[in-house]
Amino acid sequence: KPGYLENVTITKGSVTSEVYRLGGVAGVSREGTFKNVSYQGNVTFTGTGGARIGGFVGQTMEDVTCEKCTVDAVVSAEGSNVSGGFVGYVNSGTLTLKECTAEGSLTGKDSSGGMIGEVHASAAVKASDSSSAVTVKASNYSAGFLGRCYGTAEMTDCSTSGDVTLASSTSAFLGWLAHG
Repeated sequence: KPGYLENVTITKGSVTSEVYRLGGVAGVSREGTFKNVSYQGNVTFTGTGGARIGGFVGQTMEDVTCEKCTVDAVVSAEGSNVSGGFVGYVNSGTLTLKECTAEGSLTGKDSSGGMIGEVHASAAVKASDSSSAVTVKASNYSAGFLGRCYGTAEMTDCSTSGDVTLASSTSAFLGWLAHG
């Protein structure tokens, strides 16, 4: 049965771990709905390797919807290959973002995005009226909004305004798009 979380505010949060999937609100969301949920705090990954780290959710699976959700986090994911200011990794199904915002900072590696780190080939993201003001410092295939997309991305009236500092593959909005 799908999970549902509404009207929840987390302030001064602090999540530190070396687990594979890590987020301020949830490490993994499978068929979940978040409405009017906010997270303010830190998310720190202390491990290494292909983890999925996000300021709000580390990894989504199947269909997940976030509506009017906000995150203001310091995301430290230097040892992770996939990280996002809002969602780290969209594994399957569709991630729908409606009027969501991400602020703060993200220090990652490859596939890092101010809003979303990476979208898998069998997954999709549909974002509308959403924005990222996350300062991103990362390596390759990273950007201010979406780091790397192998799947489908539909973004309407979305924006990014955070500073982006990358080793290569520099982009303010989208780092790498395979299919569209």
